[in-house]
Amino acid sequence: MLCEQCLTKLCCDCFKITHATANYLRKHTHLPITMTMSNLDPCPLHPGELKRHYCMEDDQLICLRCSLGPLHSEHTMMPIAPAVSPLVSL
Repeated sequence: MLCEQCLTKLCCDCFKITHATANYLRKHTHLPITMTMSNLDPCPLHPGELKRHYCMEDDQLICLRCSLGPLHSEHTMMPIAPAVSPLVSL
């Protein structure tokens, strides 16, 4: 899996161990290996940024910089993995 904040690939056990031992890591989220960086689309507005967040109001994937910008700053954001997990079971 890939830690979305650390941008580090870890196995499930290592993610649980390393991220459970430090308070500042406990709120980190992860992507399944099938949704790692190579599978994410780049943001057309911000070169080098990947669309890793889902804007609930606009029903679209956006990058972190877009989520902080004027169009989305007051919208509800969700990391992409939880946003698409209900769709994976379809």
